[in-house]
Amino acid sequence: MPQGTKSEAVQILIDKHYKSLQAFYEPNLKLYRGLADLYVTDERFKAFYERIADGLAQFMHDGMIYYADMGEAKGKSQNKNPIS
Repeated sequence: MPQGTKSEAVQILIDKHYKSLQAFYEPNLKLYRGLADLYVTDERFKAFYERIADGLAQFMHDGMIYYADMGEAKGKSQNKNPIS
């Protein structure tokens, strides 16, 4: 967490998190943003992450939103799906 949500190391982990969702459904950036919002608005999600570290729910949210923002920007600049 001290490295910040925009750091390369954190974004590599967020990318693994995003890709791990494929075990359950086919993720896309819109759904990923919704999941990120649940991490801070749904008490069950928030409590799970807060047990691991104080502030982790918000950290995950912010990292996931940044990931989606960068993925969308990359997709627009390349005119294709940014995450493949």
